Amino acid sequence: MLSVTQQGIAIFKMRFLGLLPGHKIAEWLPNDLDRFVEKFGGDPDGSPFRHAVGLLMSFPSILEIKRYLMTP
Repeated sequence: MLSVTQQGIAIFKMRFLGLLPGHKIAEWLPNDLDRFVEKFGGDPDGSPFRHAVGLLMSFPSILEIKRYLMTP
C-alpha cells in the first residue's frame, strides 16, 4: 500500500488478505520527497502515485522492492 499523508509518503506491506496494513517498508518525510521522486519519477501523462503503485506491483516480492529502494 502506498500511503500519502501530511506526514509524508510511506509504503506498507499488506496483511490479512490485503485488508490491513502491516509493517512499513519505506517512508519519505516532506523534506525528503525528492528521494521519492528520484525512485518513482512519475508519469508525465498521469498521476505520479498511480505510476508508483504500478511500479511497485511489477516487483515479484517485497525483497525485490527493498533491493530497488536501496540502490542509488
